Amino acid sequence: GFSVGGWVTTIVTGARQRQGADAESLTVIMQGWIKGLDFGTWKAGDVKAANLSIEMAVNRYSFSLDDIPLINIDLENGIQMISGADYGESIRKALKA
Repeated sequence: GFSVGGWVTTIVTGARQRQGADAESLTVIMQGWIKGLDFGTWKAGDVKAANLSIEMAVNRYSFSLDDIPLINIDLENGIQMISGADYGESIRKALKA
C-alpha cells in the first residue's frame, strides 16, 4: 500500500507513434519516497472522478524508448547515463566510488 514516507517503485508504460511509422514502446521507472498523497474527490460509480496524485522524492529514474535505455539516473550511486554518455563517471572516479 501507499503511505507517506514509504519507498515505492512506479512503472509507467505507453507508446508513441509518428505519422507513417510503427508504434514504439515507452517505459519510465521511478523509485523513491512518497512525500504526499491526494485522493481528490472519489464518488461511487464515477470512474472519471477517481484521481490519485502522488508526490515523490525520486531517487532513481530510467526512461527507455523501444527497449533502448536513454536516461538512467541513480542519485545514490552517482549514475547519470544520458543517451549512452556517463556524466557521473568522472565524479565517481574522483570519489573512488
